[in-house]
Amino acid sequence: MKITVLGMGAMGSRMAKNWLAAGAEVSIWNRTQNACDAIVAAGATAYQDPAEAVKSADYVISMLRDNAAVENVWLQQKLLQALPPQAIVIESSTLSPDFILTLNSAFQQAQKQWVEAPVIGTLPQVENGQLNYLLAGPQERCESLSDVLAPQANRQDYVGDYGNAARLKLAVNSLLAVQVAALSEILSGLETQGISRSSALEVLNRMATASPAAQGMGKLMELHQHRPLFPIALVEKDMGYAKAIFNPEGAILPATHALFERAVKAGFGHDNISGLIQLFSAEARTNASKT
Repeated sequence: MKITVLGMGAMGSRMAKNWLAAGAEVSIWNRTQNACDAIVAAGATAYQDPAEAVKSADYVISMLRDNAAVENVWLQQKLLQALPPQAIVIESSTLSPDFILTLNSAFQQAQKQWVEAPVIGTLPQVENGQLNYLLAGPQERCESLSDVLAPQANRQDYVGDYGNAARLKLAVNSLLAVQVAALSEILSGLETQGISRSSALEVLNRMATASPAAQGMGKLMELHQHRPLFPIALVEKDMGYAKAIFNPEGAILPATHALFERAVKAGFGHDNISGLIQLFSAEARTNASKT
């Protein structure tokens, strides 16, 4: 099985390693070549030209940052023309539903096969082959990928037409972001009232209102551990997509998006989503110094 992975970021590089471990012949490409070095050492073949990387692939996995990066690779670099007729593209980047439909039109016009396949999970899940795939597009084609995705997947859910996977992925990320925003504000507020994070979480985590996600994020906040599993800058990007499709005039998602925008501007963009609490702590210190 010949697999090409486009994008050697935190997720794509680990996916490539999983397919190598499963016995696939793996080709890789990244905009900056030095990101490929560790995966080449593990057995992959790196290409400077993405067209060369895909020209003999059975499956091409795209794991890129955003709409603009995917548009550049697939549409501006004319990568579609380089795809073999039998190849199936598995687009796993987190994109907006509108752009997914634009991408589908391009694939249809080029008469090339693809599926929409964003994933739920971060570094621990990809490292252990425990990602949840949301698959959209022709059902038979999506179901044919079961064995191909097995080295990465805990489960594979077919969700219907193109765009649905993006909508559901953004819904999942939005729900997480809202919880993190609320928990960050609450814990920092309690700290200003003399209640430590650990004392607050000891009580909050016993309550039915504490979701598993909130408990996990709370632990990272308590320990001040913000290694980027899901960086704030990417959360901000996803919240921008989500706000646009769910309700641009709403209350919760636009406000949450604005918080993550503030965190990026404050210099926390490379930290994990749990690092949002740093924004509230920094602002609390600033306000205290003014009084």
